[in-house]
Amino acid sequence: MAKELSGEITVASVNGPRHKALLKRLKVTAYPTILFLRDGTMREYDGGKRTLAALAEFSRGGYKDTSPVPWYRAPNSFVGKVTGALFRVPIEAEQMYRRVKKNQNLSDVTILFLGLSVPVAFGVFAVAVADVYVTRTARHAGALRRQREAAAGGGGAPHNHAHHD
Repeated sequence: MAKELSGEITVASVNGPRHKALLKRLKVTAYPTILFLRDGTMREYDGGKRTLAALAEFSRGGYKDTSPVPWYRAPNSFVGKVTGALFRVPIEAEQMYRRVKKNQNLSDVTILFLGLSVPVAFGVFAVAVADVYVTRTARHAGALRRQREAAAGGGGAPHNHAHHD
Protein backbone atom coordinates (compact mmCIF):
# COMPACT_ATOMS: atom_id res chain seq x y z
CA MET A 1 0.00 0.00 0.00
CA ALA A 2 1.49 3.38 -0.99
CA LYS A 3 0.45 6.85 0.11
CA GLU A 4 1.90 10.34 -0.14
CA LEU A 5 2.74 12.29 2.96
CA SER A 6 2.69 16.10 2.75
CA GLY A 7 2.79 15.89 -1.05
CA GLU A 8 6.52 15.07 -0.92
CA ILE A 9 7.12 11.55 0.33
CA THR A 10 5.60 8.34 -0.97
CA VAL A 11 5.45 5.59 1.63
CA ALA A 12 4.73 1.95 0.85
CA SER A 13 4.26 -0.98 3.17
CA VAL A 14 4.94 -4.51 2.01
CA ASN A 15 3.41 -7.69 3.37
CA GLY A 16 6.63 -9.65 3.94
CA PRO A 17 5.23 -13.19 4.03
CA ARG A 18 3.32 -12.60 0.77
CA HIS A 19 6.29 -10.99 -1.03
CA LYS A 20 9.23 -13.18 -0.03
CA ALA A 21 11.01 -12.68 -3.36
CA LEU A 22 11.03 -8.90 -2.84
CA LEU A 23 12.34 -9.26 0.71
CA LYS A 24 15.08 -11.57 -0.51
CA ARG A 25 15.99 -9.22 -3.34
CA LEU A 26 16.21 -6.23 -0.97
CA LYS A 27 17.97 -8.34 1.70
CA VAL A 28 15.40 -7.45 4.37
CA THR A 29 16.16 -9.40 7.55
CA ALA A 30 13.96 -7.69 10.16
CA TYR A 31 10.65 -5.87 10.49
CA PRO A 32 10.12 -3.01 10.13
CA THR A 33 12.81 -2.13 7.60
CA ILE A 34 12.62 1.39 6.21
CA LEU A 35 14.27 1.92 2.83
CA PHE A 36 14.73 5.28 1.11
CA LEU A 37 14.82 5.19 -2.70
CA ARG A 38 15.93 8.22 -4.66
CA ASP A 39 17.77 8.94 -7.92
CA GLY A 40 18.75 5.31 -8.53
CA THR A 41 20.10 4.75 -5.01
CA MET A 42 18.73 3.01 -1.95
CA ARG A 43 19.58 3.82 1.66
CA GLU A 44 18.38 2.07 4.78
CA TYR A 45 17.00 4.24 7.56
CA ASP A 46 18.67 3.52 10.86
CA GLY A 47 17.94 6.76 12.69
CA GLY A 48 16.31 5.08 15.66
CA LYS A 49 13.17 7.23 15.94
CA ARG A 50 10.36 6.03 13.76
CA THR A 51 8.18 9.09 13.98
CA LEU A 52 6.70 10.86 11.01
CA ALA A 53 8.86 13.93 11.75
CA ALA A 54 12.07 11.85 11.93
CA LEU A 55 11.28 10.07 8.66
CA ALA A 56 10.38 13.35 6.95
CA GLU A 57 13.69 14.86 8.09
CA PHE A 58 15.56 11.82 6.79
CA SER A 59 13.87 12.12 3.39
CA ARG A 60 14.55 15.87 3.12
CA GLY A 61 18.30 15.55 3.48
CA GLY A 62 19.25 13.34 6.41
CA TYR A 63 19.64 10.44 3.99
CA LYS A 64 22.88 12.05 2.75
CA ASP A 65 24.55 11.02 6.02
CA THR A 66 23.79 7.36 5.29
CA SER A 67 25.84 5.37 2.80
CA PRO A 68 23.83 4.00 -0.11
CA VAL A 69 23.68 0.25 -0.64
CA PRO A 70 25.74 -1.03 -3.59
CA TRP A 71 24.29 0.12 -6.92
CA TYR A 72 23.43 -3.40 -8.02
CA ARG A 73 21.12 -3.88 -4.99
CA ALA A 74 19.12 -0.67 -5.45
CA PRO A 75 15.74 -1.62 -6.97
CA ASN A 76 15.43 1.80 -8.60
CA SER A 77 18.74 1.53 -10.52
CA PHE A 78 18.86 0.15 -14.06
CA VAL A 79 20.20 -3.20 -12.85
CA GLY A 80 17.58 -3.27 -10.09
CA LYS A 81 14.77 -2.65 -12.55
CA VAL A 82 15.98 -5.44 -14.84
CA THR A 83 16.35 -7.77 -11.85
CA GLY A 84 12.85 -6.86 -10.71
CA ALA A 85 11.47 -7.68 -14.15
CA LEU A 86 13.21 -11.07 -14.06
CA PHE A 87 11.80 -11.75 -10.58
CA ARG A 88 8.30 -11.02 -11.92
CA VAL A 89 8.48 -13.51 -14.81
CA PRO A 90 7.50 -16.59 -12.77
CA ILE A 91 4.75 -14.65 -10.99
CA GLU A 92 3.30 -13.42 -14.29
CA ALA A 93 3.58 -16.92 -15.79
CA GLU A 94 1.66 -18.41 -12.87
CA GLN A 95 -1.05 -15.75 -13.13
CA MET A 96 -1.37 -16.35 -16.88
CA TYR A 97 -1.59 -20.11 -16.26
CA ARG A 98 -4.40 -19.60 -13.73
CA ARG A 99 -6.32 -17.29 -16.11
CA VAL A 100 -6.02 -19.71 -19.03
CA LYS A 101 -6.98 -22.69 -16.90
CA LYS A 102 -10.02 -20.88 -15.49
CA ASN A 103 -11.23 -19.09 -18.64
CA GLN A 104 -10.44 -21.72 -21.29
CA ASN A 105 -10.96 -24.86 -19.16
CA LEU A 106 -7.83 -26.49 -20.60
CA SER A 107 -5.87 -29.38 -19.09
CA ASP A 108 -2.41 -28.87 -17.62
CA VAL A 109 -0.85 -30.88 -20.47
CA THR A 110 -2.54 -28.70 -23.09
CA ILE A 111 -1.41 -25.51 -21.34
CA LEU A 112 2.15 -26.88 -21.07
CA PHE A 113 2.14 -27.83 -24.76
CA LEU A 114 0.87 -24.41 -25.81
CA GLY A 115 3.32 -22.64 -23.50
CA LEU A 116 6.29 -24.57 -24.87
CA SER A 117 5.22 -24.35 -28.51
CA VAL A 118 5.81 -20.59 -28.62
CA PRO A 119 9.54 -20.64 -27.72
CA VAL A 120 10.08 -23.76 -29.86
CA ALA A 121 8.46 -22.06 -32.87
CA PHE A 122 10.56 -18.96 -32.25
CA GLY A 123 13.71 -21.12 -32.06
CA VAL A 124 12.91 -22.88 -35.33
CA PHE A 125 12.31 -19.51 -36.98
CA ALA A 126 15.61 -18.14 -35.60
CA VAL A 127 17.53 -21.18 -36.90
CA ALA A 128 15.92 -20.79 -40.35
CA VAL A 129 16.83 -17.09 -40.49
CA ALA A 130 20.40 -17.83 -39.36
CA ASP A 131 20.69 -20.59 -41.98
CA VAL A 132 19.54 -18.28 -44.77
CA TYR A 133 21.95 -15.57 -43.60
CA VAL A 134 24.95 -17.93 -43.31
CA THR A 135 24.23 -19.60 -46.65
CA ARG A 136 23.82 -16.26 -48.43
CA THR A 137 27.01 -14.89 -46.81
CA ALA A 138 29.00 -18.01 -47.78
CA ARG A 139 27.77 -17.86 -51.39
CA HIS A 140 28.64 -14.17 -51.61
CA ALA A 141 32.13 -14.77 -50.18
CA GLY A 142 32.69 -17.64 -52.66
CA ALA A 143 31.62 -15.47 -55.59
CA LEU A 144 34.00 -12.70 -54.53
CA ARG A 145 36.85 -15.20 -54.19
CA ARG A 146 36.20 -16.58 -57.70
CA GLN A 147 36.14 -13.02 -59.12
CA ARG A 148 39.50 -12.23 -57.49
CA GLU A 149 41.04 -15.46 -58.78
CA ALA A 150 39.73 -14.79 -62.30
CA ALA A 151 41.10 -11.23 -62.25
CA ALA A 152 44.49 -12.47 -60.99
CA GLY A 153 45.12 -14.68 -63.97
CA GLY A 154 42.68 -17.35 -64.80
CA GLY A 155 42.37 -19.23 -61.58
CA GLY A 156 43.45 -22.57 -63.10
CA ALA A 157 46.14 -24.93 -61.84
CA PRO A 158 49.43 -23.25 -61.00
CA HIS A 159 52.00 -23.33 -63.81
CA ASN A 160 55.30 -25.08 -63.26
CA HIS A 161 58.08 -23.13 -64.95
CA ALA A 162 61.15 -25.27 -64.44
CA HIS A 163 64.33 -24.18 -66.18
CA HIS A 164 66.62 -26.83 -67.65
CA ASP A 165 70.22 -25.97 -68.35
